[in-house]
Amino acid sequence: MILTGTGFQPGAEVSFPGGEITVGSTTFLSSTSLQLNYVTVNFEITQGFHDITVTNPTWPPATFGGLFSVLAPAILSINPSTVSQGGFVSSMTITGLGLDVTGPDSTYFNVATNDGGSYATHGIIETISSTTRIVHNIQFLAVVPAGTYHVTMIDKNGVFVIGLNMLTVT
Repeated sequence: MILTGTGFQPGAEVSFPGGEITVGSTTFLSSTSLQLNYVTVNFEITQGFHDITVTNPTWPPATFGGLFSVLAPAILSINPSTVSQGGFVSSMTITGLGLDVTGPDSTYFNVATNDGGSYATHGIIETISSTTRIVHNIQFLAVVPAGTYHVTMIDKNGVFVIGLNMLTVT
């Protein structure tokens, strides 16, 4: 990650107040750029904007409010995005943000109505990366009315991730 600003000095260090975000090391690139190496974000962090502190060797630390944004996990797309009533999908790719970056594979996948009803069963959920999961052997129930549905996942850390109106049942 590159932090851009002015007045950076060789030996500058970057930190995040509160300890929920840590920086393994800081590399001085220029007086206007620092590289933050091995940035780790605690999975229990509050989403939103967080402060950054820069400490130059010859100046007191300076804290800048709200410069780093932490986004909530989200499902951005699924493929396939259209299925038939009672249909079977051997493999569905789910792409999103923050899909349990550091934890184990997700444990729950659901095609849900607005009131939380469930319309699918599934087999294994495989972790490909922090942005991709593959759900295997999804059986869509024959009673699913045609329409558009939310897709939800809950990982082993208990983080609930939703993709609104992602799946069309025909």
